[in-house]
Amino acid sequence: MTDRGSSAVGMMLVAYERLTDHGLALPLFASSSGANALHIAVPSQPGDPAAQVKSFELYSSTDASALNPSQFQTVVLGGIWIDVFIWLDSVHVGTRAQLWESTRSYHEAMERSSPLSLLALAEGSERGEAARCSAIAYDWLTRDWGCSRADRWRVGSYLTRLARRDLMRRYSTGPLHPKAVKLIEVMRLTQHDAVLELRSPRLLDFKAFDLPDLAFAADALGWRLEIVLEDIDELPTASAASSIPQAMVMRLRHGRGRTQTQIPLRVVDSFFAGSRALQDARTGQSRTMTLSKSGEARNTMKLQLPEIAEMTDPVARFERRDDGVIFEVYDSTSSEGRKIADLLNEGVRDGSTYKTQRGATWWRLLSNRPQS
Repeated sequence: MTDRGSSAVGMMLVAYERLTDHGLALPLFASSSGANALHIAVPSQPGDPAAQVKSFELYSSTDASALNPSQFQTVVLGGIWIDVFIWLDSVHVGTRAQLWESTRSYHEAMERSSPLSLLALAEGSERGEAARCSAIAYDWLTRDWGCSRADRWRVGSYLTRLARRDLMRRYSTGPLHPKAVKLIEVMRLTQHDAVLELRSPRLLDFKAFDLPDLAFAADALGWRLEIVLEDIDELPTASAASSIPQAMVMRLRHGRGRTQTQIPLRVVDSFFAGSRALQDARTGQSRTMTLSKSGEARNTMKLQLPEIAEMTDPVARFERRDDGVIFEVYDSTSSEGRKIADLLNEGVRDGSTYKTQRGATWWRLLSNRPQS
């Protein structure tokens, strides 16, 4: 919902909130340079670097950093999306294409240590650069996380985002638009050998050439893109999709004594399916979440993690297996932690990362479905 106090024309980009120690930050807006209330912009199409600003919403931030006044920009409703990007404490402001150009001197370093951040910028450049950077990101994830997880990211996250972006651009207007948004969420990608198969509701009725970004990326991988249109009742239901084993990445927040964190109840009920038992993937130690109540009502689920006490920005990866849920916790400044933070930030851009009301805890579900 658009804040009634925000300008009908636009607002001024005056600050940002760090999402991690580097990469894309969260742009923050105000009605004027001296206003106290901060807002976030809502994109016309989440995940599209060429999206327009659809509206502004009030946002509560305790970690806002002011931009240099020389970087302030007025952003109007219907105008192109403006981002804030941080690298080596240097703050850049502009469209994704402008950021690609202003950070060129850092690209080689990003390829080595933060290719997902580089890929986010490349998606505002030409398709060839995005394809090259996606291959670098895939190799980077493969080295530390293995082929299976890297494959799931490439098909279930990166290529799926391109497919949804292409389809949203095609169906962003017209009488089918309201229904198309829901149907696009149902479509799914799988990869077998040299074939990338996209299965979608028949009602959308499109061809491979209607998906230029996805087709280019598939061709760069040496894959053939095939479109399969199905009757809507042949597609998996929401309940069936939710039964597929999943992984989840999460940005944690310190609680009491800095050793406690809180897990949102909606995550407990969905991803954890009500289970309270966890196992540390690295040490094998068992942990149990405890329920906090306010009277008879459930309040929150608490988890003791002594290892996060010394971490500046703890992030975690959870994975459901047949024998229970395992987890790994890292500081976002570490090599493994940066991968998790980058996946969360990627989800902020495409709408798949969720946040608690005041943005204290973030989480993103990742499909574990095999791709080949």
